[in-house]
Amino acid sequence: MHRLTNYCGHWVRHGGWYPDTKVRLFPKSAVRWEGEFVHETLGLEKGLPITLVKGDLLHYSYVSVQDHEARIQRYSELHAKKFFAAGKRAGFVKLWLSPIAKFLQGYVFQLGILDGWAGWKIAALSAKAVHLKYDKLNRLYRDRRA
Repeated sequence: MHRLTNYCGHWVRHGGWYPDTKVRLFPKSAVRWEGEFVHETLGLEKGLPITLVKGDLLHYSYVSVQDHEARIQRYSELHAKKFFAAGKRAGFVKLWLSPIAKFLQGYVFQLGILDGWAGWKIAALSAKAVHLKYDKLNRLYRDRRA
């Protein structure tokens, strides 16, 4: 199903948020959740047919900007721990240029600008999230040395 997301009262159709296609109807015996830390994925049994259902699954993601900010704090912590466990590092480019690239990707290249205020806020907070996860990763390395 295509997932259409409502962000703080605005339906978002750009910025990489639509169509956010998800598998949502499936036989429980033929799937499993995979992954650790954040954003687990649905692992499908080989050969399981997938059919796109017409229409949109309405997804109410964030009721307020504060809700979005709170989730960014939580997920950036989980991402940092995942990267730390994998031995990944974050230098200058990751810490400062990746957030700029993330903003440009969502707002300019994926046309988030067409979603108005919501597109701007999503792109800005996505950039903030990228910076935070790398900043928190660097903090984990500093704490380990101390």
